[in-house]
Amino acid sequence: MLMLSGRIAQRRRYLDQVLASGHPVVVFQEKPGKTLTDCCFINQDDQGGAETLALKIVARNPKRVFILTPQLQWHAIEARVKGLRKVLDKHKCNYQIISSDENRQQSIQQALDAAMATHGRPDVVIGTNDRLAYVAYRHLTDNGHRVPEDIGITGFNAFDTTAALLPVLESVQSPAYTLGQTGGAALLARLENGRFEFDTLVLPVVPVTGTTLR
Repeated sequence: MLMLSGRIAQRRRYLDQVLASGHPVVVFQEKPGKTLTDCCFINQDDQGGAETLALKIVARNPKRVFILTPQLQWHAIEARVKGLRKVLDKHKCNYQIISSDENRQQSIQQALDAAMATHGRPDVVIGTNDRLAYVAYRHLTDNGHRVPEDIGITGFNAFDTTAALLPVLESVQSPAYTLGQTGGAALLARLENGRFEFDTLVLPVVPVTGTTLR
């Protein structure tokens, strides 16, 4: 079972190396390869979830939007950015994509400060995961900005581990446990029957209403 990160070419190279071993492979959160055999892909609807979230954002009529992304590339993040851009472009929203090291709080803060110094204060900050959003929330409120009155903030994932954190982020809930459960069942079925029952599967995500987007 694989969940890959890195540039697209890197991820495909790693996948090819594992498939060359002759073992069946379940891949989570990755763009399906149509020509691959003895391999199945299980994803969540990151692009669709991002489009739903973006529609809530454009209803606020923002003049400036920041999209926070991690430096380390993941297919899930790529799909979320694609969904956000599709809606924001359609509504002619001005936005900037800001990358930082999501594992270093200071990196996120510095990237946000640099973007504000260059482009001005955003109306909405979109974290492509909840960690980026929570760090942005804390940094902005510590510096006197009101959320959501001055700046709206959204996240993505809404894992159970963040359920006790405040504020409740406007976010999208990932079916993380179901992804793993489905992958385990798929691999066991493959070992028993000699083939995967499906090549690709996309699980739905669920919007989460919070208090950080007016």
